[in-house]
Amino acid sequence: MFGDLSSKFGSLSTHVQKLEVQIAQTAEAAKKQNEVNTQKFCSVVSSIDGTIVPTLSQGEEEENEPKERHKPERYSWESRRAYKRRLEGKPLQKQEDPGKFVITSSINGIQLHDCLCDTGANVNLMSLALAKDLGFKEFKSPKIRVEFADLSCMEPMECLKMS
Repeated sequence: MFGDLSSKFGSLSTHVQKLEVQIAQTAEAAKKQNEVNTQKFCSVVSSIDGTIVPTLSQGEEEENEPKERHKPERYSWESRRAYKRRLEGKPLQKQEDPGKFVITSSINGIQLHDCLCDTGANVNLMSLALAKDLGFKEFKSPKIRVEFADLSCMEPMECLKMS
């Protein structure tokens, strides 16, 4: 029994050694693939019609390169430095999500006090009385049931007819 286990252990250690050699070879191959000669990267450029256009050599690049225009600075160096000093060390604080809040609003001259605003709302609801006060006249009977994220449900009495 001991001899059997010993031979199995020897076989297993041989396999582990072979795997280590394969890993080392793979790592070497990956290093060689990543090495790129950037100076000789591209010597010609092929145009759309198939003709080959040679690229410029280093000496020609300097001669034929367009001269940069000197642009006047918009802001003086001192003002930029002062602005940068003002901003240093003062990161903006992250504001909390206000969630639902109440505001006063006016639509077509009708004052709406305590309007509920919800920044995450995807459904717009208003009371039927308010819709009539705002001058909406065409309503249709709804065939829907509205279910909100908090699992509360509502069946609207009427819906505005969008024309």
